[in-house]
Amino acid sequence: SCKNDPHIQIVSRFLLLYSRGYARRARVLWDGMKKEEQPTWKVYLVDDHPIVRMGIEQIVNAEADMEVCGASGNAEDARRDVSRLSPHLVIADISLSGTSGIELVRALKTRFPEVKAIILTMHDEAIYAERAIRAGARGYIMKREASDKVLEGIRAILAGRVFVSDRIAAGILDKVSGHSPSRPRSPM
Repeated sequence: SCKNDPHIQIVSRFLLLYSRGYARRARVLWDGMKKEEQPTWKVYLVDDHPIVRMGIEQIVNAEADMEVCGASGNAEDARRDVSRLSPHLVIADISLSGTSGIELVRALKTRFPEVKAIILTMHDEAIYAERAIRAGARGYIMKREASDKVLEGIRAILAGRVFVSDRIAAGILDKVSGHSPSRPRSPM
C-alpha cells in the first residue's frame, strides 16, 4: 500500500513541515531524499602527497553523485583497498613510493578489469600519457588543470569514455592511422 512506501512518507512529511512554516526543515528533508536516489560513484585516490589527496577528496566529495571511498599513498595499500572497497574509479599519480602509478594501473586492470583508472600527475603527458593508456588507464590529466577539467575527465571515464588532452589524442590517432604529424618547416 502507499502508506508503507518510504517515498510517499517523505513527501507527506515534507508537505506537513512546509505547511506548518518549517520550509528550511522541509528543504533539508527533500534534498536528503533526492541525494539518496542518486547513484553514488565510489572513487579511490592514490597519491604520495597527503595534501594532494585531501584536495582531490574535497573536489570529488563536493559532487552530489561521487564520494571518495578510500585513499592511500602507495600502490601496495591501494591494491589491498581496491579489493576490499570495490571503487568504480581509481585516480592515481605516477610517482608513488615503490611501484609506479602506471604499474599500479596495469596490476589493477589485470585483477579488477571493471575498475576504471585515471592518471592525475605533474609528469609531462607527452612522455607518459601513451604509456598510461597502454597500461589500462582510461585517462591522463595534468595536475596543473583546473578542478572543473579534472571533474570533466572523471565524469567522462565513469561514462565509459577515454579522456586525454587534444594534443595527446591527435598524437595517438596519428600513430594508429599511420600518418605522421605535419611539422612546420624551419626557416633556416
